[in-house]
Amino acid sequence: MAQSSEALVKAARCEKHGPFESHHLFADRWSACPECLREDRERQDLEAQAARHAEFVQRATAQSGLRGRFRDTTFATFTAATKAQRHALTTCQDFAAAAQRGTWATLALIGPPGTGKTHLAAAMVHDAIQRGHWARYITFRDLIRSLRATWRRDAEQTEEDVISDLAGAPLLVVDEVGVSMGTEAEATQFFDVLDRRYQFGNPLVLVSNLGMPDLRTALGDRLYDRVRENSTAVPCNWPSHRGGPP
Repeated sequence: MAQSSEALVKAARCEKHGPFESHHLFADRWSACPECLREDRERQDLEAQAARHAEFVQRATAQSGLRGRFRDTTFATFTAATKAQRHALTTCQDFAAAAQRGTWATLALIGPPGTGKTHLAAAMVHDAIQRGHWARYITFRDLIRSLRATWRRDAEQTEEDVISDLAGAPLLVVDEVGVSMGTEAEATQFFDVLDRRYQFGNPLVLVSNLGMPDLRTALGDRLYDRVRENSTAVPCNWPSHRGGPP
C-alpha cells in the first residue's frame, strides 16, 4: 500500500528558528530546518570565497615583486604625523582603491630618500591585491634587467612577454625612476613598457627622488606627455624617517 501524503510530512521545531515542516527522506531520516540548511550553505559559500581570496592574495603577493620588509607593508604602518604626510597617505589610498584595468591615471611620488615613498608604493600594491587585483612592484633597474635578460639565447621569456606582463597588470609601481636613465636604449625600453600601459589604459605609479622638472627630463618629452595625462604628483619633502644624524 502506498504511503499517505500525511505520513510524508510532520510538524517539527527548530530551537533557533521555531516550527517548520519536516519531510520524510528515507527510513527514519527526516529533513532538517530549512533556515538552518540555508544558513549552513551561506556559511560554506563564504568560507569557500574566503579560501579562494586567501589563495589569490598568496599567489599575487608572491608574484608582485614585493620582497623583504615591503612584502607585507600596509597603509596602517605608515607614520602620518604631519598634514603633508596625511595628504600623501590619503592620496595613495584613494589611488589604490580606484586602480583597475582600463582606467588610465598616473601618480608620482617624488621627494628625497627616506621619506616613506617606497612604503606608500608597496602599500598600494598590497591594497590592490587585497581588493582582488593583480599588482606589480618593480624598480627601474630591475625593469631594464628583465628586458635585457630576454636577449640571452637561453631566455625563457621574450621581450614581448615581459612588456606584456608589466603592461597588463591592473596596477604597476615603478620605483627609483630616474636612476641610471642616461642611455637612449634604456629610455626606449622604459617607453615601450609605459606606452603599452598607456594604450591599455592601466594605472601607473612612479616613485622618484627627483623633482618634477628633473623627472620630466629623465622621462623625455614623449613619455612625459603620456604620464602627465590624468596625473597627480605627491611631494614627499619631509625629513627622512630613517633617523640618525643629518
